[in-house]
Amino acid sequence: MTALNPVLAAAIQAANQGLSVIPVRPGTKQPAVPWKQYQRIPATIDQILQWWRENPGYGLGIITGKVSGNLEMLELEGRATEQHLDDDIFNLAEASGLSELASRIFWGGWTEISPSGGLHFFYRLKNTPAGNTRLAKDTDGKVLAETRGEGGYVVAAPTPGSFHETGNPWEICTYGPEHILTLTEEEHEAVMTLFKSINKYLPPESHQTSLDLTHPSSHNEYGFDAGTRPGDDYEQRTTWAEILEPAGWTAIYTAGSTTYWRRPGKNVGISATTGHATDRDRLYVFTSSTQFEPEIPYTKFGAYSLLNFGGDHAEAARALAADGYGQQAKQLVPHIPGMEPSELSEQPTGVSKVSKVPEGDNETEPPTTLTQPEQNTLGQAGTNGAKTGEGTDHTPTAGSLALVVSNPDPEPSAPQRSEDFDALWLAQHYQHQIVYVPQWGKWLHWNGYVWQPQPEGGGIIRELAKQLYRQLPTAGKGAATYKTKVLARAGITNRLAMAQTDMRLVAEKDTLDRHPYELNTPKGIVNLKTGQLGQPDPTRWHTKTTTVAPACMETPMWDKFLQQTFAGNAEMIGYLQRLAGYSATGVVSDHILPFLYGPGGNGKSVLLDTLMAILGDYATSAPARFLMAGPDRHETEIARLDGQRLVVCSEINENDRFDEAKVKLLTGGDKLTARHMYREYFTFTPTHKLWLMGNHKPKVSTGGTSFWRRTNVIGFNQTVKPEDVIENLDQKLVDAEGPGILQWIIDGAKQYLEKGLQTPQSVKTDSQEYAAEEDTLSRFIDECLIIGGGDYARVSSSDMNRTYKEWCYRENETEISNTALGRALREIYGLGKVHSRKGNLFTNVTLANTGEDTPKDPWSDLGGGR
Repeated sequence: MTALNPVLAAAIQAANQGLSVIPVRPGTKQPAVPWKQYQRIPATIDQILQWWRENPGYGLGIITGKVSGNLEMLELEGRATEQHLDDDIFNLAEASGLSELASRIFWGGWTEISPSGGLHFFYRLKNTPAGNTRLAKDTDGKVLAETRGEGGYVVAAPTPGSFHETGNPWEICTYGPEHILTLTEEEHEAVMTLFKSINKYLPPESHQTSLDLTHPSSHNEYGFDAGTRPGDDYEQRTTWAEILEPAGWTAIYTAGSTTYWRRPGKNVGISATTGHATDRDRLYVFTSSTQFEPEIPYTKFGAYSLLNFGGDHAEAARALAADGYGQQAKQLVPHIPGMEPSELSEQPTGVSKVSKVPEGDNETEPPTTLTQPEQNTLGQAGTNGAKTGEGTDHTPTAGSLALVVSNPDPEPSAPQRSEDFDALWLAQHYQHQIVYVPQWGKWLHWNGYVWQPQPEGGGIIRELAKQLYRQLPTAGKGAATYKTKVLARAGITNRLAMAQTDMRLVAEKDTLDRHPYELNTPKGIVNLKTGQLGQPDPTRWHTKTTTVAPACMETPMWDKFLQQTFAGNAEMIGYLQRLAGYSATGVVSDHILPFLYGPGGNGKSVLLDTLMAILGDYATSAPARFLMAGPDRHETEIARLDGQRLVVCSEINENDRFDEAKVKLLTGGDKLTARHMYREYFTFTPTHKLWLMGNHKPKVSTGGTSFWRRTNVIGFNQTVKPEDVIENLDQKLVDAEGPGILQWIIDGAKQYLEKGLQTPQSVKTDSQEYAAEEDTLSRFIDECLIIGGGDYARVSSSDMNRTYKEWCYRENETEISNTALGRALREIYGLGKVHSRKGNLFTNVTLANTGEDTPKDPWSDLGGGR
């Protein structure tokens, strides 16, 4: 009896354990068959047998992820096994209370040895695993540990050595697929942290977070070597234990220069390391369950400011200075003629040359002089970075803001104790944090990830001004009186008004929000073309942000909602995802009006309210009946569209009628002109996508191709039973799954930019039916007119208007004006118009209901008669 091919036998065994199996091409590690379909549905035993009958030399491949029961494979590369398995991972597991879990993973389940001497650990998770993830690299960036998850596959034992350049086979180390462990979420996080702990690689300095900006070398480069700032002094004099232990962190193990820490509220495992990098002592956190951003290096000052001041580095620096860190205050105050430094000993620190703004170490020193602005120190309008050309000190990197200040005059030209002088001081002190937009009449404040518009009166800008002017001295003749005057309401208002024209603080409207393929979030900027998340960057001038940051996470509530709303129609759900993604971009390339139609209680409001809540500043609702015919509305309603991306229109009454010209205008993508209340007209390029939602279909008077090709009717036909209604479902979705839903939107944008909307046939059919039902002018033409015949087929305007009014009366339809009727007949249906002695005539048309193809006196317009 012939023995069964061992690779085929292993493939059948794996399939019987619920794994998705594919063959591997001989001599390679590549799939031998197209395998995308097997990421969704495993191959049958018959299919597996057929593959190996066709080529008995195939190797064995296992697809990881949901299709194989949420299977994940954790790989420790061969070069890392000998170096790190015993000395680092096992020792750390024992020290952190994870030895039992580590033993289960390493020796109690399915483990294989790779041809290079690495180890493959297989296990299942409760939820779908993430995609392939690199956990640790060596100092040169070579991978030490990684996973294979959703969308991945791995070559498995007993594939022979002919498939690998070493000539070594894949071998079972402990048990095979019949012993697959299942890890809880907490166990999985602990195992991932163990393997992340061997990481030796940190990104290059230029790509690191601005939390590292206390490095002394950067201070020297930008002229801060005259003394020691509080953050630098704190870094040298403080241990990590003094920073972390008061916050509840526990040091659990030290090996060499590396100390391993456990976060508060956790009893086993590790959460972070310090002292691991060779160039500088940083905190590196692995978990997202703390105040710290995971996998971002934090300096001691950055950690101190986050733990104690919510990341406000200026406040942290002031607190440290008060505790005696850094230089004496008398060496850090500005020179103001006529005042001694001691008179300003309480002066807060500011920036003289360069300020690193987003989430970074922005301790400041006060200016030594106050100067009239000779240039826009925010760089060329709209860049807020270093100007190119003469005088440039530094080119800003991502996450930084370089300010180039012109050489100051020896003395300020503004008189001391004047509004002008105080405004100059404000500008020089806060030029890295605030700007004024004259076209909006608003101040903006950089809060670490967005230039946030402030309310009328100044908002936080007013508070910053008061904080600055509270440092004015009270000693000396008239000083106290002057300080009281400055801090009065009118005093602050006047100085803010003076500062509004300081070119260091002016940002033109046209420089804001100019990146249509970017989406700003609280954790950084998403490139919608690639889906990648970058660092916050003030030089991109985003004044809007989403309410949450994206995250790759399970969204079971959202998935269930979409499945129920669209009865499991994957095509429609995919279309909605691409449509939502398109609406998150700032481009207007598809001139459409999505119309979500259906009776109440079927998910329309939940869908749009959820999208609006997540997109935050990028989304808004239009005024009631915004697209409906009615009295002329103020231009401010159109001005509100400027800079928006998703705009929801609703509140349709049963007898409402489209303002068709407005629909075409606002969905056409052409520049729009509008104005805000009490302000001048301005022109803007649209970024908005209008969505319409209603229980009734608005009536359409003229219609035509240019209108109907914009209208995409999306049917909401699945009514939720009253007992199944979840109150405030939109808010619950945002609270529980907001980051995952935002990632769903971002994925939709990427799909849209790659392959377009791909409108389902059902949407096209519903739109065509709507056109047939509601286009009253088309119905009138079909029933009452015969188009054709050229210039010699004519109907007088009076006969046309009379026939139309009679038809509307019989059909109980609302008629449009004679002017609108004539314009529609000419522009939409191509009728001509000529003038005669007895009136105007339409050409290329006759009346169908009279049996006449000419007027009663067809020759009268030619100057003769019968």
